[in-house]
Amino acid sequence: MNNRLRLPGFPEPEQQDIVRFHVLKKLNYTNRIMLYLVLLISGFVLQFYTLEVWPGALFLICATVLTLVRGYDSRVRLSTFKTDSTWTKVDMDKIGQIEELDEKISKWDRDPLDISNARGFLTFAFALLTLIVINMLTKGSSSYRQTGAILTADIIILILPLWFNGIRRILKQGNLLIKIDIVKKMEAYFHTVKEEGENFNPFLMLAKDKKGKSVPTDCRFSITFDNMPDDFYGIQAQINLNIVQGTSYPYFYCVIAAKPSFGLVRYTNKITAPKNIVIKRNENYDAEVFVIRQRTTNTSGYHTKINDCKRIFDIALKAARTILSESEKEGMK
Repeated sequence: MNNRLRLPGFPEPEQQDIVRFHVLKKLNYTNRIMLYLVLLISGFVLQFYTLEVWPGALFLICATVLTLVRGYDSRVRLSTFKTDSTWTKVDMDKIGQIEELDEKISKWDRDPLDISNARGFLTFAFALLTLIVINMLTKGSSSYRQTGAILTADIIILILPLWFNGIRRILKQGNLLIKIDIVKKMEAYFHTVKEEGENFNPFLMLAKDKKGKSVPTDCRFSITFDNMPDDFYGIQAQINLNIVQGTSYPYFYCVIAAKPSFGLVRYTNKITAPKNIVIKRNENYDAEVFVIRQRTTNTSGYHTKINDCKRIFDIALKAARTILSESEKEGMK
């Protein structure tokens, strides 16, 4: 059960199970916070009554050690997940939620109480400088021996360690987000060129663990047409990633697919494309396809920019419309 109380520098209550502590590793989060507060209050009470740093500081040190974090690990162990071979049809809201979740995780990873990022380092430097200035200004006063020394010690014990509380390891699916960005842009473009009866269908491929928990691993979309023949599958848009020196470059292409019984080969001469676009027909025992893609050479063509994605999609969409129109005419004869 998650505790709704959040300590500074710690994740949100619903993410508390990702915290990994150095000591008493099996102590649950709720009891750990309760013990932390008991030690904290005990230390402050002793310092208040004795007006001395010690022995109250000993309780504060124990409180700090109790909450020293080895790291925050929110990564999903995909090795424990089994990828489903089928694609799951979703709506665009689901696609958008993946981006929103990634942004929330990234925002938490940039916490000002984490010295491993620029914001955290600057905040730590400012806090340390402030402590030094306060110490210099109050050291010569008569009250420093009682209150100034206690304040300085407590800050060093309780606050400064927060910036060193472990490394945040988060699930980042940069490659998936590249594909999602293209799907979102293509969905927006589709609505500017669509005709009545044409449908945009986003899909996710999911990996699931034994408990049924799932995470998305891939993304694509298809175009279907109302009242299209049963042996015509519509357009499937795929996004592959070519990784060069650690950078991912998307390669977009469209596939017009049908069962062999549909006779897709009859419409080969009906599809035209500019020189930089290749249309290739493939066939096997269960499907016949036209693959519409960007022309590649040994050194170029493996990165499809968004305007080229739209151009390829336009050719595929017009080709599918032509095929369906011709098929309908043939059926009326």
